[in-house]
Amino acid sequence: MEEITILKLNNFVYNKDFYHEYQPIYNLFELRVLGFESFFRSEIYSNPEHVFQLAMKTNNLYELDTHSIFKSISHFYDHYQTDKNLLFVNVFPFTLLNSDFPSFLDHLSKQLKVSCSQIVFEINEAKKIEDMTLLYKAVSHLRSYGFLIAIDDIGKGDSDLQKIIELEPDFIKLDRYFSINLSLSNKKQRFINLLMDFTKDYSQIILEGIEKPEDLTVAKELGIPFGQGFLLGEPSRHLFSGKNFLQNTNNIL
Repeated sequence: MEEITILKLNNFVYNKDFYHEYQPIYNLFELRVLGFESFFRSEIYSNPEHVFQLAMKTNNLYELDTHSIFKSISHFYDHYQTDKNLLFVNVFPFTLLNSDFPSFLDHLSKQLKVSCSQIVFEINEAKKIEDMTLLYKAVSHLRSYGFLIAIDDIGKGDSDLQKIIELEPDFIKLDRYFSINLSLSNKKQRFINLLMDFTKDYSQIILEGIEKPEDLTVAKELGIPFGQGFLLGEPSRHLFSGKNFLQNTNNIL
């Protein structure tokens, strides 16, 4: 693991020495790309999680997270013709609850070259938030601009259902736990059916971590509308068009 000193981290954040890779998210039934998820990357540090952990410890998380969000969105819509695809950007609850975040949102919305409704804020580590009232207010503020909401890694935490009930996200992203050997697990299949039935009036399901054709087949049989994973497309710094992505995955979908 690379040694990251506080000084190095401060310089890293200030200079924005990072970039993003984008992974396609597919509509499994209409043979089209729904959108892309943005992933934080750096040529200096290979472990993004370690960088964000240290940023939290040194009170740099808000700056790093908002710089990453802005750079990810700006780069994506400056360089790629996406036919109005959605862009999923990760955001920490800590960032959402920061008192400066409303000002950042206002600035972001004015700088966007696309509709706010094309941006999906993907809330990660939501299980660490104890005060749901504060998180709900922050999410409501996001929605007031037209941004969409996703909850990430459903299946990891022990309070996921509370987050789903309280926040009513536009998208629910099921952790890769559910996609691994989905074809062999009746329990996973039953849970997914129950979740889709429970949330059908306000949320759409995205299954993450699809790596095997047989698990993709079962996902489609269950009626899961959207999927993401190495089988469908790996994160890439240089995007192709949605058409080219589909040419590469027609034999799979």
